[in-house]
Amino acid sequence: MAGRLEQAHKAMARLRQLNPVLRLSNLKDVLSPFRRVHDLARYEEGLRQAGCPSDHYGQDVARADRGDRIVRLRERILTRVIAG
Repeated sequence: MAGRLEQAHKAMARLRQLNPVLRLSNLKDVLSPFRRVHDLARYEEGLRQAGCPSDHYGQDVARADRGDRIVRLRERILTRVIAG
């Protein structure tokens, strides 16, 4: 973000158009695993400052459910790939 709040807010608005279920509360589910916990915390703080919502309030349930199903499907696929 580097202190460019206006650009960060515009980027967050576009990101929310592309991924309307993205929330700080589900950030770990939609991003690749981070090796260091503080990397995720730093990324999360930047998204918070850019305007990323922290929960599902204001979203219609169907969209939130669809996002949850996608996350669960991704987890099952990754588990099968890792298991061999």
